[in-house]
Amino acid sequence: MPDETTRDPLSIRGLQDAFGTPLKEFIGRLDSLVVEPERPVHFNFTEVDVIKSDEAYPFSTAVIDIPSSTRKQSKWGVFGTSLAEFLLPAEDLNSCVSRVLHMKMTEGHLLPNPTDEVDGAGIKIGTKWANVPKPAWEVIGLDGASAGNAAMTPADLAASILNGKRIQDFNGEALKNDTIRLDQALFSSIISGEFIKGLIATGKFAVDGEGIHHQMPIDIPF
Repeated sequence: MPDETTRDPLSIRGLQDAFGTPLKEFIGRLDSLVVEPERPVHFNFTEVDVIKSDEAYPFSTAVIDIPSSTRKQSKWGVFGTSLAEFLLPAEDLNSCVSRVLHMKMTEGHLLPNPTDEVDGAGIKIGTKWANVPKPAWEVIGLDGASAGNAAMTPADLAASILNGKRIQDFNGEALKNDTIRLDQALFSSIISGEFIKGLIATGKFAVDGEGIHHQMPIDIPF
């Protein structure tokens, strides 16, 4: 959903049936997470590539909201369970900041839904909970890995960060990543330069004339 500060207040386009985003499936880089008391967690995405939307979405940024919960049977639980498939045991949601997520709104999740119980006079006497099918956000890809594949190793993650970058840009991002920092051998090999040298020596990466690293094979003249 576009930022209300940038939306034309006189526009009649892009109206929504409810609060939220028209996006139903997209790939984007998780730029930040915003937590506010008694509010859903705001997921701020950049570099958004729209796959499915209820309406035209010409924006490169997006915000989706998911209510935090400790229960597996919740929208947070659906999201978290799908994300965990791609993560290493030591990783959590914060490890995904700056990484590329493939997000999809999926249907049919049986989740608790409250309804008012009323007496014969129409006065509320309580709340009844029942499981009803609801849509919820799921992660179906992370850094190019798709559902059903094993979680990326720290070295795989480092390689995905390197692709399309010069050494200084790679070091600036990779050395701040918590997953990479926890792997001391990998961390040391990146600092020493041996990690990149090894990828090039084994033919997994090549460097173009501008010093940008490319994962092989790729049809590009060097």
